[in-house]
Amino acid sequence: MRTILALVVVVLVLNSVSHVGGAYWSFYQFRDAAEEKARFGGLVPESTLHEQMMDKAGKMDLPIAWDQINVRREGEVTTIETSYEQTVEVLPRVPYTLHFQFTVEGVNLGAVPLAR
Repeated sequence: MRTILALVVVVLVLNSVSHVGGAYWSFYQFRDAAEEKARFGGLVPESTLHEQMMDKAGKMDLPIAWDQINVRREGEVTTIETSYEQTVEVLPRVPYTLHFQFTVEGVNLGAVPLAR
């Protein structure tokens, strides 16, 4: 009986870790994509960068609304920021809301001429 109980606890912990870990993995992938867009999207209009980030969020099934992503450019610095919440099941039928937020900046490397 003790072995079965221990096995159930291990399965529940692994289930929780996989759900929470998956949410964090998606967050870090999305933040990495935003960093790449900010760094290398210097010649791309802000509205296009915003659309590209929304497309990425949709492909990753992230619960991000249009107004939760902010893209702005000041001189040669592009800033992308977002904040969203994602609900995961830490235990069966026990939801937990995780809060994610980041701000990334990138200097316009796309328009910098290469030295010859």
